[in-house]
Amino acid sequence: RVRTAESAMAEELTRAHLGQGTMTAILLAFPLIAVLVASIVVASTFQVVLGQRTRELALLRTVGATRRQVRRLIGVETLTVGLLSSLAGVLLAWLLGAWALTGADLAGSYPAALRAASPAALVGVLVLGTVLTVVLGMRPARAASRVAPMALQICRALQAAHARGIIH
Repeated sequence: RVRTAESAMAEELTRAHLGQGTMTAILLAFPLIAVLVASIVVASTFQVVLGQRTRELALLRTVGATRRQVRRLIGVETLTVGLLSSLAGVLLAWLLGAWALTGADLAGSYPAALRAASPAALVGVLVLGTVLTVVLGMRPARAASRVAPMALQICRALQAAHARGIIH
């Protein structure tokens, strides 16, 4: 079959665009998997940490803290952890990405590679990480705010019984 140069070039460009779409989909799957794994890790970490702080939260409730105050305290903690962790992650990724671009000769210099990063993308990732941490920390925060003030007394009674050898 005989083709003109224009039709052959158009056909090759169409194939290249289809291949580019597939490659883009594959490359976008990795960050999505990373976000999913990070979400699981963050949620479990907050659940474990708040589970270990049952006595402290029960003490706060015993001295008069409301559920809302406990929830707010934990919310501020999750916001702080999310903001600092996201800031560290974005900064580290930005610096390592620039180093990789320089090492692969895809940027003229390290400062040029640093300038190549989009400020909007950096801020977007920072906001996404912070919001994700806060949202994932709220479920354990709600559960922790339901700690009854008597939970402290129960913990003390169990520790005393264990110390006396009544329970093992």
